[in-house]
Amino acid sequence: MFLGFSQTKEIDSLFIELAFQKQDSTKVVPYLHLIKSLYALKEYDRGIKYVQASEKLSYSFNYQKGIAETTFYKALYYAEKNDYINAISGFAKAKNLFIEQRDTIAVAKVHNSIGTLESTAATLLKV
Repeated sequence: MFLGFSQTKEIDSLFIELAFQKQDSTKVVPYLHLIKSLYALKEYDRGIKYVQASEKLSYSFNYQKGIAETTFYKALYYAEKNDYINAISGFAKAKNLFIEQRDTIAVAKVHNSIGTLESTAATLLKV
């Protein structure tokens, strides 16, 4: 109960921060926090809009960490929508971006997500 209220307050705070922040690569960080919060609340339709905004901003400033994180969350959102082809493609792209950055923790996070996705898909195919 309190977790939902806490996350809603955090989301409101992030919206305010985004409204007043200048349009540069530093704006990607609050976008990513917002994307993570909306994902945790299972607000996938709302979250994907911010994934797209973060992706566009990250590419416009060639902010590689933002591109990688946004790509990862975009794949998670695809997975939640049962769009397995785009999810796997997105995870593969995110993995390569994280490898380029030598971010082994993020690579492990991608592997975990791929395993979860494959397990879910296998369960659905058995039904």
